[in-house]
Amino acid sequence: MGDIQAPAATGRRGQKIQEVVDEVFRAKESFREAYTQSMQVAFKLDRTVIILAGSPTTASTVSLYESIESNDVYQALASFHLLPVDVLGDDSALTRTAIATLSGHTIAPTKTTLLVMDREMKLLRHTTIEALASGKSSREFLNGQLIKFLKAD
Repeated sequence: MGDIQAPAATGRRGQKIQEVVDEVFRAKESFREAYTQSMQVAFKLDRTVIILAGSPTTASTVSLYESIESNDVYQALASFHLLPVDVLGDDSALTRTAIATLSGHTIAPTKTTLLVMDREMKLLRHTTIEALASGKSSREFLNGQLIKFLKAD
């Protein structure tokens, strides 16, 4: 799986959002390998892993990456290691099952789900971009809700 970390996002700011989304969701290894690697990186950098279960073709996933371009959201992500996982692509049923087994939370393939995992690989909290947006189309509203979710204890 590709991964994106807040400090690296500045290198992508010149790209179109869809290009960024396509790039980070391009799987290079299995979910298990990507998750293990993300946990190791997060531990070394004293960060928390967020599994981003979504699809590069889903509007809510693209919307999330548009929000990441906001300085406030970008800064709120600084203490996290984001692990994008395609739940609609190849091996998606197997990937959704692995995430559900790990987190105890069923993954809806048509939604963009954020799962915050602790160092013991236990789910701390989860939400979907659709739930955060609450049916509103305002970018500022979604950004505010996303920041609240990221800063929740």
